[in-house]
This record gives sequence, structure tokens and C-alpha cells, in this order.
Amino acid sequence: MEKTKIFETVEHLFKDESTILKMSSEKQDNIRPGQEVARAGSEAEIKPQLSFNPKSPAGSYIVIALDVDAPVTPLGALTPVLLWIQSNLSIKRNTEGRTRLSTAGHPFIVNYSSPKPLMDKPHRYLFLLYEQPADFDFRTYVPRLDTSEKHRKLFNLEDWVEETKLGPVVAANYFSVW
Repeated sequence: MEKTKIFETVEHLFKDESTILKMSSEKQDNIRPGQEVARAGSEAEIKPQLSFNPKSPAGSYIVIALDVDAPVTPLGALTPVLLWIQSNLSIKRNTEGRTRLSTAGHPFIVNYSSPKPLMDKPHRYLFLLYEQPADFDFRTYVPRLDTSEKHRKLFNLEDWVEETKLGPVVAANYFSVW
């Protein structure tokens, strides 16, 4: 499978348990990096529950999910398609000591769009977790960010990361869907 630039920049995170973004669904408790997930009627259609156990927790986090294998240019070049942006995630611990990332009622910036790969090949769905800057205000982006299918296909991750002053990715995970 072809490696995209964004995938190459975070691939090292999958080799260290402390930087793997834990993902689970109603049917799967622990989705591992690269795990194949069935297309229809599966965990791929439901927004995953996220968990992260950082060595030094930040205040809040932002998750960005992308389809990194979407051929959206006229020549069929792979361009990441935006699936989801959720800010104001905080670490919550349950009575058993397990953690999860919680929105605490904050709305999404871009609502979750379940994977819809073409039938010809699997697609990788990449979830990137960033520390949220202390001065980040999601309201700046909610009314302004166009979330139509066209604009999801034209989303430029590098530009958005620069504009919002996000730092490096602190955790990541991905699954493949046929």
C-alpha cells in the first residue's frame, strides 16, 4: 500500500505503546494499528471511543481523523480526506483506573463521517491526537470551517495545524477498511 506523507510522519508512533491512541468500539475493545475492520455494520461506522495514557498529561487534546487513501484528484492521486475534528478532549479515569478521552459536552468542529472506501482496495483511516493550545477556541472554527464533502476532500492538514498552532502529534492509530 502506498505511503502518504502524513502517514510517514507518524508511523514511528505505532511502535511505542505510550504513543498509540487507544481506540475501541461496541464490537471491539482494542483496535490495534493497522487492524482490518469490516466495512458494513461494523465498528468502522461508529465513532470510536478514544483513550490515551500520556506520561505528562496536557490540559486538553484535539483529534483529527483522515482517510489517507482517498483518490480525490482528477489523476487519482491520494489526498487525505477529513473525517472528523474534535477539540476539548480531556482525560477521564473510571473507577477501574481506565482512561478515556471525553468531550465533556463540547461540540465537534467537524462531525464524524464514517469511512466509505471504494470497493477496489482497502483504505487506512488515521486518527491523530494533538495537545490543544491553551488559547485555542473551537468557536473560531465551528461556523467558519466548511464541512461539505467537497471541502472535506480539499482539507489541508498542514495548513490547519499551522493556523491553529498545534504542536506535533502526541499519539496516533489507524485501521484499514475494505
